[in-house]
Parts: sequence; C-alpha cells; structure tokens
Amino acid sequence: MQDITNKIRELISNINENSDIKERNYKVTTDIAELFDNLPKQIFAKDQVSLVLSEDTYLELGGSEKPSCRVLVPVENSNDINDGRISLIGPDLTEFKSKEMVLPFSQIIFIHSLREMNPDLYRKMKIHLSVFNILKGFMIRAVPRKFWIRISEELIDFGFDLELLGKTLIFHLKKKFLEIEGIEIVFITTAEEKIKDLEKISKNIQELYSETKIRKKLKEIEAAQVSSGSEEDKKRFECDYEWSCSECDYNDICNEIIDIIKKMREYKKQNK
Repeated sequence: MQDITNKIRELISNINENSDIKERNYKVTTDIAELFDNLPKQIFAKDQVSLVLSEDTYLELGGSEKPSCRVLVPVENSNDINDGRISLIGPDLTEFKSKEMVLPFSQIIFIHSLREMNPDLYRKMKIHLSVFNILKGFMIRAVPRKFWIRISEELIDFGFDLELLGKTLIFHLKKKFLEIEGIEIVFITTAEEKIKDLEKISKNIQELYSETKIRKKLKEIEAAQVSSGSEEDKKRFECDYEWSCSECDYNDICNEIIDIIKKMREYKKQNK
C-alpha cells in the first residue's frame, strides 16, 4: 500500500509543478464539535436528498464530458499524513464567472485509521462518501464508474468553495467513523490527462481492498441463510456500485430483476 500512496503523492506533486495555478493549502480543525460549530448551517439539506436540476446547475465536476475520479487512500503511518490539511490544485469553484462550466475533477482523501483497514471498513467508508447528500444544491449523480457532481447557482452565490467542501467531507467522515485519527484532502481541477493516470492508480487500491471471490461467495451463502436484515442490504449484496439504492438510477431495474429471481425460485419450489 505504501508504494501506491507514494505514486499518488508523486503524481500530485507533478500536477502541481506543471499547473499555472499552484497548490493552495488550508489547515482546518478535525475535531467534530469544532468543525460543526464552524460550518454554515444554512447550507445543510436537513434530512432530504439534494436534487439539482440541469437548469439550476452552475458548475459540473467530472461526469460524461471531463475526466474525474475520487480516491480513498488508506495511510498506514500517521507521520505520512498532514491531518486537517485541504489542498487545491487548479481554479476554485468561485473563480469561474460563467455558468454551465464542466471541470475535470479529482477528490483524493488520505485516511489514517486507528483500526486496521480491511475490505469491509474500506467499503463502508466509500459507500458513506457516495451518499454525501447533506448540502443543499450539491448533488452526486449516480452514474457507473463516473464521479459526477452538480453544484447549484444558489450554492455558488453563497460562496461555496472547495475549502468548505473539504471541511464538510471531514465532518461527514469523522462523525461516522470515530476510528479516523488523521485525514487529509486534495482537490484537483486541472490536468485532465493526469487525472486519468490517477484513476488508473486508484484501481490498484480497489483491488487491494476488494474481497476475494471465495470469501465473497461464502458471505453470499451466509447471507442466504439469514432471514433478518434490511432489504437494501440484501439487494446490494451482488452490487459493485458504491452508492446506496435510494440514490441509484438503476433502482427500478434492480427491483424488476429481484422480482424475476423470486418468481423463478418459487417456480422451482413448486415444480420439484
């Protein structure tokens, strides 16, 4: 894992060296109570999924037009992470004067955990990041293998920038995962080709923390024997996407497939 982390750090350094707008760094508290006190409460969505329609969109990050990726990087040594640092390479959101811009985007989160990082914890953290719907006017679109964000004009007018996004992400993660001891975030809004390289490197992390096929099959068998548990947990079992069912564009299709599978099982039972 250390080799992968070093490659990502080197790539970030290379992007910064070749960028017209050099890296900007912000140091913020990672104490949950202090973070909450410092965050503007009027931008929180209050128990509702934030929906941003195309006509209300001011900026899009990534998606179908520009390369994008989000990378969660487990860091084994606490000395290798700058806790509370938020870095930006490239222009910030508030620096664009024209509407309907689409930017390349990379979100890299370095995490040092008191608990040993394992496939289950890594997956839970990634899913939690995928249901980041706590801001009004900020929407993560559920599109396979794409990191696509829509930001409303109202949120930009409020002064929403990537430092504030970083603070909110830190709060979102540390509130859920108390074992996080160190967290550092890097945003990149330039260097499209380098973002593609970063996406390739990130796949190595996915492979490292993905479950083996045998282990996954054993868990499937175990799940089939357990009658309790939420329907969403059961539905998600063979799903590789990171977001929750409630935010997925393919939810209706999944429901149809599940209904078909149930009918097939009932038919087999009746015709034994």
